[in-house]
Amino acid sequence: MFYLMPATGEWQSTEILHTPDGRSLEALCMVHTFDDEAITQQVDPLPQSHPLYELTGTRRHRVQGSHLTGHDFVGNIKQITPWASRIQGLWPRAGLVTRGTLFSPEPACRVAVLDYYVGRDVVATSVGVAVPSHNGPPAFSGPSWPGVVAAAWQGTFRDGDGEIRHIERRYNGLKLDEFVDESRMFSLELETWAPDAVAGGTLTGLARVRGHALHLSGMQGPALFGEMVDVLAGEWLLGFRMWTRAQRTRWSEVYRLRPA
Repeated sequence: MFYLMPATGEWQSTEILHTPDGRSLEALCMVHTFDDEAITQQVDPLPQSHPLYELTGTRRHRVQGSHLTGHDFVGNIKQITPWASRIQGLWPRAGLVTRGTLFSPEPACRVAVLDYYVGRDVVATSVGVAVPSHNGPPAFSGPSWPGVVAAAWQGTFRDGDGEIRHIERRYNGLKLDEFVDESRMFSLELETWAPDAVAGGTLTGLARVRGHALHLSGMQGPALFGEMVDVLAGEWLLGFRMWTRAQRTRWSEVYRLRPA
């Protein structure tokens, strides 16, 4: 629902909504107008029984530094790099909490992966892409697993110390190996390509496939817990990881890659 990277004028977005079991719900079409540090959203209506029904219609939100306020909403946004931010917020009247990652891989493209919660339960996940309105309505198309698009990807990586480094991904079937500055840092292998699957490798845990987004939660070693989201948007592979130990956030990482 939000594309708050620096932008001006009118943008159009398409968001694919997914149920907790991975089924696609709806494709929401929205128009976003940015002006005077505010964003006006016009969101296609949803059925009244839909968990995100209260979020549709025309709404105006004001951005004040890292804070966001508007129609029945309060939240904040944390910019991690010039092209990636984390957002969280609360819709008190709708009883919803929003958490997710916003990406801006290039000036004319915005990508968002957002989870919507009631209590601790995810009731919907949206995977969206936005472009300036004169470019026409955007859409997700093609494969959702990066290894089908290319066997190797490379790009930039912001590590836990805030340093920008070179990153490379290599895919082989449902396995990936990740190298940062040519040192192998991460590996992952899915048992199967399904809405919910077991994952092994450096990070052992559970994976959730939601359209073109892959969520992963698991353990690296006995004490380090990791959460990761990858989203494949056209020729861009975008991602965010957060690491916690003893329920305290230790560091986060973001990356953007293109086929090598």
